[in-house]
Amino acid sequence: MTTLANLEVTASRALRDPNNATFQLAEVDDILNSGIDAIADFFPKEVMDASITISAGVSTYAVPATFTSIFRVDIWSAAGSTGTFLQTLEPAIGAGPNSGWEHHAGTLLLPPSVPIPTGDNLHLFGYGGYIQLSASSSVTDLPSTAITALMVYVQVEAYDRMQLDRVMFQQWQAMPGNNDVSLLQLFRIAANWHARWDRERVRLRSIRKQG
Repeated sequence: MTTLANLEVTASRALRDPNNATFQLAEVDDILNSGIDAIADFFPKEVMDASITISAGVSTYAVPATFTSIFRVDIWSAAGSTGTFLQTLEPAIGAGPNSGWEHHAGTLLLPPSVPIPTGDNLHLFGYGGYIQLSASSSVTDLPSTAITALMVYVQVEAYDRMQLDRVMFQQWQAMPGNNDVSLLQLFRIAANWHARWDRERVRLRSIRKQG
């Protein structure tokens, strides 16, 4: 299990700032969480949920917060291992509410004229973001391959910040091992990490299922 504390140590070491003289832990945490959010844009977390049970006369249901998008909705006769698969609902095609299900504003809209027996269970399949980390003991749900990309993002963001903040750069430059790096060299270092980040996005990019 990789905790926020583990990520802080790895990120600070990657920035040549192991004692957080330049990037305080709060700022490192902000960069890490920003990177976690950025990774979900091209390498989303796969999510499944079976918590929605059909109620009589109800065609709208709150979607669990773990979802950012849904690509399939299945109907089962009951929840869990005792249920039997019945059918897959078709997604809406923009021809009105009865053309299929829709996910909008955190709500699942079912076609009101398509009868679904009360007590049936919905199985949702889709994608979501990764956990944002707050406490040092918080455990990330990023897979290890994405943690590598996260550390690349950390360096891209941190070096960009130093280019814009001369005081921050001078603090970083004063540390042993960094005092021979000029501002021009920092620009080149940052450009190299931007190129590496682009390669990481290509490496991890996954095609989202559309149902």
